[in-house]
Amino acid sequence: FVMTFFEISPTKIASSLFGSAFDRGALVAVAPHSRGQYVTKLDSLLRPGGQILLVTVARRIADDDVGPPFSITPNDVNNLFGQPYHYNIQLVGEHETDLKGEDATEFVFVLTKQK
Repeated sequence: FVMTFFEISPTKIASSLFGSAFDRGALVAVAPHSRGQYVTKLDSLLRPGGQILLVTVARRIADDDVGPPFSITPNDVNNLFGQPYHYNIQLVGEHETDLKGEDATEFVFVLTKQK
């Protein structure tokens, strides 16, 4: 298949919805103004009860114009996957990292889609 993420649909790639997804590098590559579209598409591909392992990074000095990767904080994750999606959001890890010579924090989340 040759298509963008936004062109994917369950009927094009599988006979049912996915039970899990791993995102390390996709959401942080999406410009802030397009994040809602990304989350809507990801949600449409995940079955109820499905889980997402999500890894994000946030620069110490936030700047929405710097990226990719763009900074995504735990608050951003809560805002993106909260209303209207109602995911159970669990921050399971965080550690300091270097992002292209800048101090940053990497966050690891497990998101569970409510049934």
